Amino acid sequence: MRPDEAKIDETDRKILQMLSDDGAMSFQKIASRLAISKSTVHNRVRALQEEGVIKGFHALLDPEKLGNNITAISLVRGKYGPDYSENIGRAISRISGVWAVYFVIGDVDFIVMIRCRNNEELGIIVEHLTKIEGVERSNTFYALSTLKENMHESVLIGESKERTDRGRGRKKQG
Repeated sequence: MRPDEAKIDETDRKILQMLSDDGAMSFQKIASRLAISKSTVHNRVRALQEEGVIKGFHALLDPEKLGNNITAISLVRGKYGPDYSENIGRAISRISGVWAVYFVIGDVDFIVMIRCRNNEELGIIVEHLTKIEGVERSNTFYALSTLKENMHESVLIGESKERTDRGRGRKKQG
């Protein structure tokens, strides 16, 4: 366990999973499902917020219903220099339509996730990317369809596949 990693138990994980599935779920409903008191749920959620495990509660919006029909991924290579990752990353983060920026190790330096309304907007975003000081080049991929996108599910994976399968009622096949 890393020093900055929060210590959470199985009850905390179950609470987090329920809130991840439905952020508007009442503490009473969570308490009822876990056979614990509402005040216990409240105290645990407050503690998880104070530790930074729960960063907030947000509505999960459907980008396509809001007109953002294009998803693109841009792989960006930067020119190495002092603080280049922070400077380039911060500049990329300010571009409208960019919803995630990851600094990575490998042939590229950044993976940039983009959502926009149409090809014209995508072209403008890519142009902004390439004009950032320190960006050497970018390679952008247009996603034809989204087969899976669920950040909430991946956050709670910290356990072995066997334990996850067991928790969902499946048995590990050998």
